[in-house]
Amino acid sequence: METKDLLTLSEKKNFFVISGNYYEDIKVIINKLKEKYISPGAEDFDYFEFYIQDSEEEDFYNKILTPPFMSSKKIFVLKDGLKVSKKFAEQINELAKNLDNNVIFLILCIDEEELSPYEIKRISEEKFKNATHLYFESDPKFQKSINIKRIVRFAKEREIEIDDIIAQKMLDFTDGNIYSVFNIINSAYMNNDTITLDYVENLHEKVEFYDSYIFDFLNSISEKKLKDTIVSYRKCLEWKLLTNDNLVMMLLKQLSEAKKNEKSRFRNWDEKVLKKSFEMVYNLLRDLRKYNQKYGTILVEETLIKIIKGEEWI
Repeated sequence: METKDLLTLSEKKNFFVISGNYYEDIKVIINKLKEKYISPGAEDFDYFEFYIQDSEEEDFYNKILTPPFMSSKKIFVLKDGLKVSKKFAEQINELAKNLDNNVIFLILCIDEEELSPYEIKRISEEKFKNATHLYFESDPKFQKSINIKRIVRFAKEREIEIDDIIAQKMLDFTDGNIYSVFNIINSAYMNNDTITLDYVENLHEKVEFYDSYIFDFLNSISEKKLKDTIVSYRKCLEWKLLTNDNLVMMLLKQLSEAKKNEKSRFRNWDEKVLKKSFEMVYNLLRDLRKYNQKYGTILVEETLIKIIKGEEWI
């Protein structure tokens, strides 16, 4: 998302959710919005930042629903949108229907440590269904910091202790591919290995073996080879290289970047097919949260078959 997107959309829409992993960049966008709409000296009257607990104040809803006092528009920013309960989210969605045309309501869904962009996107869209959703790409340097934290946490969940230095070494080894790092950790977990710097430096043969199934999966689906896709997908699960969630998120990333990346396996897919496939895989990621692993596998295979056969859009 670029700053101009919000500035342009804010002229006609007034309920927004901004999602991302990096607050400082999002703060720049909000400041641009203030410059556009808030009159000099009117910030105390027409610009408000608040947290969930502030909604308990008596005049909270009246403040949001009333028009600006001195500026062309009044701006409200809810800063902890990811912590909003389902019940409160429903109240906000109803409240947004009655906003004055000159009131802008922004909800920030930001996680600088744990959640991936896809997870933040999923959560924000499920909670705030009536909003205009905008997604902010993280600063590359900051994204690396986020990935290191995710890697350390992923290893800890498998009772493998690593530090930031080892996590960074694995990222360097895999050219920044966090999913390949997850593969390394999973293979170590399966073999009861301890991950040290020496372990990372001697990974070539191990990674080549484990990554081959993931490469086979991506190549097979991009070439629409149904049998090979299902076989390689099952191998990924059998060897615990990726969970259904991780595999689907990886496929989402591949589809979303297909037209931007000249080396993408999916670059030659038709634009309509790419868009529909992305929608199906995104909906699959949402549905996986509702069911157990066994039924989730059935859902994944059904979706892969539909994508390859093109049943959903023919």
